[in-house]
Amino acid sequence: MIQYEFGQNQMKKLDYESDLLTDEMNQRLKQVLQQSQNKQTYEYPEILKEILSDDPSIIYNGLLCLNKYLDTDRDPALPQVVDNQLITCLFKIIKTRQTPYHQYQALKSLIYIGQQLKQSYEKIIDKGIIQILIDIIKHDIYELTQLSLQSLGVFAKNRKLCHRIIQGSGQDIILQLLIKENDIQIQKSGIVTLSILCQEDRTKQFKFDKNFLPFLCQKFIFIKEPEVLKEVLLAIAQLTDDSDMALEILTKSQIVCQIANYINDENLELAEPALRIIGNLSTGNEPITQAAIESGVFNYIPQWLKQTRNKKITREICWMLSNIAAGCSDQANFLLNQQEIMTTISQIGINCNQNIKKEIIFLLCNLTQSISDQSIDKLINYNFFKICQINSFKDTNVIRAINDAINNIRKNVKPQILEKWMTEIENITKKTDNLVDES
Repeated sequence: MIQYEFGQNQMKKLDYESDLLTDEMNQRLKQVLQQSQNKQTYEYPEILKEILSDDPSIIYNGLLCLNKYLDTDRDPALPQVVDNQLITCLFKIIKTRQTPYHQYQALKSLIYIGQQLKQSYEKIIDKGIIQILIDIIKHDIYELTQLSLQSLGVFAKNRKLCHRIIQGSGQDIILQLLIKENDIQIQKSGIVTLSILCQEDRTKQFKFDKNFLPFLCQKFIFIKEPEVLKEVLLAIAQLTDDSDMALEILTKSQIVCQIANYINDENLELAEPALRIIGNLSTGNEPITQAAIESGVFNYIPQWLKQTRNKKITREICWMLSNIAAGCSDQANFLLNQQEIMTTISQIGINCNQNIKKEIIFLLCNLTQSISDQSIDKLINYNFFKICQINSFKDTNVIRAINDAINNIRKNVKPQILEKWMTEIENITKKTDNLVDES
């Protein structure tokens, strides 16, 4: 797996005493700000007039007042007064880059307008806010970069805008930034934004990116904040879904056990994606499935199965166990020997909804692939025949699975051992044969 050497905190931070503002402008700005403080309120026409001024200090004061005005949002006519002229002017300030101070305040206003005022949203998008945010990240100024990352994270939740960010190579630029810059806040904002992009990505670019998952795996060890963890877990779940390459990377990353620990978390926003990731591992080849088994997930499954009110988690667990049961004979026998889990599953299977029952039937049927004279009693004791009553099933995949399971039992278990269950076997066989013929 790729090992990244991460950089240090290298970004410039905005500082009024720095040389980013000329001495002359500093003096003028102090005068303007003093005059502004003496004035208690600013109306929108006055603010717009200042922003349209030729004096950089007055423009800056106008931007400060605009952000205060937008933040207060006491004016019921605010959506009407935010017009195309203001939006055009804010874009001009950002693009001409008078100073990073002007850029920051103008960008802050645009982001607020774009996210809070729906009728201005399309105008801002059409004028190219996405590409501007991506370009700003390249300039290595802390406050601007942080605001851009946070804004891209919000815009990425819209699938159309997510596509625009990816088209503009936003994910590559953010990843390069996070590798060279180690500031904690920049890391958090960047990782969350990349994770959201990954979840919303329908172009599959993240799936084929060999750099992103190794990067997430290396960073995962150090992430503690639940809101960041949630997005990262969701991203890893997305990346490892139906991708052998991603499963291989994750298995070698040595974070599988750490991920499984979050299944024990009462926070469902962490437990659900963590369980999905371990479930994805269970779909892999024999060594990858073994990594899922050894992750520690079986320490937490019993407590979740007892919370039968959470049907989503229950179904997720049954799906994962079914995948493990479809593995090698050792893995299937390992499951058969999990008495507490299998007993609880069998109890749930009697009176659960069709979706969960379907997964339980697949689980039990997959276990018959490795059935033997020694293990048949365990399977029968887990209510195999009772759960497989298929009068109410219309899904031909389920019917065929039961049919295959009966055939597996007949093939692998001696007739004299099966004799006491022959009536149940024949009843199920007749029903499945008729339903398969009908379908």
